[in-house]
Amino acid sequence: MKIRSGFVSNSSSSSFVMIAFEIKKSNELFEWLCKDVMKLTKEEISEFTDNVEYKTLECCGSIPQGNFCAACGKQAIKEEVPISWEDICEEHIWECNEKMGFDVRIDTEDGSPNDNVILLGKTLAEGMEEEGEIKIEDFEEIMNDIKKLRNNNKILEGCKLSMFYGNYAC
Repeated sequence: MKIRSGFVSNSSSSSFVMIAFEIKKSNELFEWLCKDVMKLTKEEISEFTDNVEYKTLECCGSIPQGNFCAACGKQAIKEEVPISWEDICEEHIWECNEKMGFDVRIDTEDGSPNDNVILLGKTLAEGMEEEGEIKIEDFEEIMNDIKKLRNNNKILEGCKLSMFYGNYAC
């Protein structure tokens, strides 16, 4: 009997080829994706912004309950946790890929080259178990769509546009 040592996984993966911008992650990037690319409504964004979280700061080593610390009697200080556009983006990205007409690969599990960048572009092929083709006319249309996205967009200035291929977790 053979015994396998090391990493063993039951997860499956799929391959992809895409033309995309490689963009360094930033709060500004995620805000732009949410508002301008995915065109999230105020209601979709407010699901996160209306539920403002507060972090209660410790005073004497105890975590205060309510407005005052039961252990030392000091007033509890609450600090507002800033909105994370990345969290909003990640929550809505899958439902919005079709809506926005572009594909986003947000982390390495999803096919991004590393966790500090995202890929934003068009997938040419996915799950390539069989042969396929892309007509030159279709490819030119894809390239035109991607170039329109770059026009007058400071977020994409200096971002490399490349063909990426790889695997992502299913």
